[in-house]
Formats: sequence, structure tokens, C-alpha cells
Amino acid sequence: MVYDLSMDIKAAFFDIDGTLLAHPEKKIPPSAISSLDKLKKKGILVIASTGRHISEMRRLPLQDISFDYMVTLNGQLVLDKDGKIIISHPVRQEAKPIIKDLFDAKTLPIMIVEEERIYINCNNKDVEECHKAISTPLPIIGSYEGGDVYQLMSYGNRKEMLELEKSIPGVKAVWWNPYAIDLIPIGGGKEKGISALLSRLSIRKEETISFGDGENDIGMLESTGIGVAMGNASEEVKAAAGYVTRDIRDDGIEHALKHFGLIS
Repeated sequence: MVYDLSMDIKAAFFDIDGTLLAHPEKKIPPSAISSLDKLKKKGILVIASTGRHISEMRRLPLQDISFDYMVTLNGQLVLDKDGKIIISHPVRQEAKPIIKDLFDAKTLPIMIVEEERIYINCNNKDVEECHKAISTPLPIIGSYEGGDVYQLMSYGNRKEMLELEKSIPGVKAVWWNPYAIDLIPIGGGKEKGISALLSRLSIRKEETISFGDGENDIGMLESTGIGVAMGNASEEVKAAAGYVTRDIRDDGIEHALKHFGLIS
């Protein structure tokens, strides 16, 4: 069944990796670029919703898409179209000494994401494989000097990652790879950044649609009016969505937007 919701939707949220951007090709399907352009011409806001930092987004082949806003770092930093921060949710201050001890110990690779910096304590095979999977260079080695932390990343087996999550107060794990997690503030997530942005824009949840493929997209899919899982998403993500579209390489975004009457 095709639903004509084109008059109701005011904002569309798109995950990047595996949703807009196919890997390892590092390519956005032409149909997705055309579809997002059609949304913008209809006055629908096109918004990125990603676990990535703005500096990473600038290195990706996203130049053909002009985002109206960007929900980055799994909702912890929301930026306007010029990259200016309009909403932020850092990790709790009391977690900083523990983060420093874990970072300096180098028992596990831990990457710290600050407003302007992304750096890691050490690299290993897990880091190399995970970054290769998303076409991203290895992070630089750095030292933590006590600045505000918006997201941590770590790499290893599930048991190690869950133990790390428990050791840092006020954070929760969001998986984006079988061997990698994002650690973000409890109560955070893409859904929190989206909710804060919608409140700022006076847009209701029912007036939104979102697209995703990863575990860190589940909250987003469940908190927008229409949640669309890509055909290449895991079964867990598909179960959380209201609609499952085609694979990213099979014009999945265009197919769903046509299904819901948002483009022709």
C-alpha cells in the first residue's frame, strides 16, 4: 500500500554509513542524491543523523548533499548547515578522571571525541578492521588533557566492551560494529539529539521520517513518525522499523520515499 503523507512530513533524518553511503565503494547511489534534492525542493528538511564527527563527514564524499542540520556523534552534538553547534550533550564531568585512567592504561583501544579533536590511545587489528569497514583512516595517537568528551569509542570483544561500559559512570554502549562501540551519555542517542532539534524547530514527531541500518539507529527509527530500515540492515534493526525498504545498492531510499508518496 502507498500512503500519501507528503503534506505531513517536514523533516527527514538520514544515517550516513550503510544508509546514504555504501562501503567499501564510498559512494552515494545517484538515486539517493536525486531523492534528497527532491525533498529539499518540496520544503522538507534534509538532516544527517550519524555517529560520525563533523570532521569525518567533511572527508567523506557527501558534497552532493546539502544538509539543513546535522545530528552528529549519535545525538551529542547538533549542528546547523554551517557546522555551528546549536545543541550539545557532553559526558558527565565526574567521569573524566576514570576516562583518563582507562585511556592512559592502554589495556583497550579507546578513542576520545571532543568538539574539535578525535584521537586514540593505541591502535590494533580490531581498530584497523573496523575503520577499514567504514572507509576511515586510523585515528591519530593523542593524550587526554581533561576536555569535554562527547563520545568515546572502543574496540574488542563484546565481553570487554560491556565491562568497559560498566566502568565509566553515566555512559551507555551503542554498537556500530561487532567489535566496536560508541559510549555516549545515558539518556543520549540519536533520538535525544533529534528530539531537541525538533523542539527547537517546532516540528512534531509525527511530521518526521528517518532512515537507518545500524544498531545505533534503532532509537532514531522508533522516535520518528516513520522509521525506515534499509534492506541491508540487521534483523534487529528491521524489527524496530515501521517499514523495510530495499538495499542501499538497490535504490532503497528512493524506493521508500516513493512508497510513502514523498517524491514521484
